[in-house]
Amino acid sequence: MKDKQEPSSMADVYSGELTPLQRHVAFFDRNKDGIISPAETYEGFRAIGAGVALSAGAAVFINGLLGPKTKPENEKTPPFKFPIYVKNIHKGKHGSDTGVYDSHGRYRYIQFSSLTIRMKTSGSRKVMPAA
Repeated sequence: MKDKQEPSSMADVYSGELTPLQRHVAFFDRNKDGIISPAETYEGFRAIGAGVALSAGAAVFINGLLGPKTKPENEKTPPFKFPIYVKNIHKGKHGSDTGVYDSHGRYRYIQFSSLTIRMKTSGSRKVMPAA
């Protein structure tokens, strides 16, 4: 009889409850292995109707910036692959972040409400960083 094996891939992120931020980025994990490749980012952008150029640019930009930030410690990735790890997406928060997700990837309703109120009162359609 085989011993029960521990999950050996990043896909174990889907075995439990996802944070709202993880659910958001999971759309781009087309094969649900817990890792978003630039090709999957491209496919995800195409799936939402973005053009070829925007999808290609987004894949390079997003994976290039978030991939290294979400890489697990001691994980070796081939050069120029820039995978994004869904499990560690909370590590990809950045300075121009709106604050709608906290540092653990949980949704912050009050911050979202504040953001939408600021947008309505300023007449701006631009998303502004959290104050």
